[in-house]
Amino acid sequence: ALKPSMSLVLAGTPNAATGRLLRFRELRMVNYSQVVLPNDHEIDTILQAASAKQTVAQCLENVDPEARIHFYRSILWMLKLGVIRVLW
Repeated sequence: ALKPSMSLVLAGTPNAATGRLLRFRELRMVNYSQVVLPNDHEIDTILQAASAKQTVAQCLENVDPEARIHFYRSILWMLKLGVIRVLW
């Protein structure tokens, strides 16, 4: 389970992470779910947090409480696709 105290890190360079996300968003298996995919702002926020090795809690602290569940899901999606990783 993803815990608030876990640190986010990029799985590669920032450019590689962005390119990988763009390629994933184009895939047919992902493309159908546009409603639940992270938008550009969410992607940028999470990538910046991972670049700074922020914790999950730090990444979410400035996010509107109503949007936090979607951001959390976006973090999980990016973890699943191998764009970011967590440090225990």
